[in-house]
Amino acid sequence: MVTGGTSMGNLGAPFGVVRFSSAQLFYAQIAQRLFISNLFLNFVFYYVSPFKFWCSGDGDRARFPCSISWMTRKALPRYGTFCTWIPGWMFLLYVFCTFEDDNTSSAVATTAIMFLGISMFMFGFITCVLTPIKEDVAMGGQDKVHGIAASIYIMYHWLVNEWVLGVDCFRGENVYCLTFSVKTIICCLCQFLRADDNRKARMLYERLNMMFQGRIPKFQQFVMVIEYAFQFTENCLFLAFLLGMTSGRAVVD
Repeated sequence: MVTGGTSMGNLGAPFGVVRFSSAQLFYAQIAQRLFISNLFLNFVFYYVSPFKFWCSGDGDRARFPCSISWMTRKALPRYGTFCTWIPGWMFLLYVFCTFEDDNTSSAVATTAIMFLGISMFMFGFITCVLTPIKEDVAMGGQDKVHGIAASIYIMYHWLVNEWVLGVDCFRGENVYCLTFSVKTIICCLCQFLRADDNRKARMLYERLNMMFQGRIPKFQQFVMVIEYAFQFTENCLFLAFLLGMTSGRAVVD
């Protein structure tokens, strides 16, 4: 049996202590490796020759920086997602759907964990498969469904860490989850500034420009810094989550 606490600090832990079987931990580790592979393959398929030219990829028109959504909207990065992210979720859904009542605080908790996993996958599937991004990397008006689903999917990572995986995002005891928390906040802030054709970024720039009396870089450079920060923190938050995914579990049988 594999065990771990699920402390949610002041927000509470609705499922109590969740216990994994050794088989569940094994399948969670397979899913972890597939998800990490997907994260790195995105960069290889999108930026590295000759892969970036295959299957009508962006080739020499590849954007840097850009979001994961932009990289995986078509060509090899998209097919790579189908071959790694979806199988990874099949293994992880097995974990969510095979808890027994004596491994959680109640039968209701067992059902709730299964629902949590299935609904998280559904929002991820909407984001990664059903609604490939259409406009620019700042998620314009045609990508509202994608943007909403992606935001909810990221929120689920917090809940799963705290309620199921036994990894505390708030106390800083786990370096992976502390990194995940900080990067998620910065990433969301960058995306907020970049959305709707950089509307909020433009407002912030104008205020800073007035504050510093025009002694700041041009707006294009200001936006570029935000885009670099977004790409870095977006990839880091998922990598931190994945690396810490099984760190709250310890085999005791």
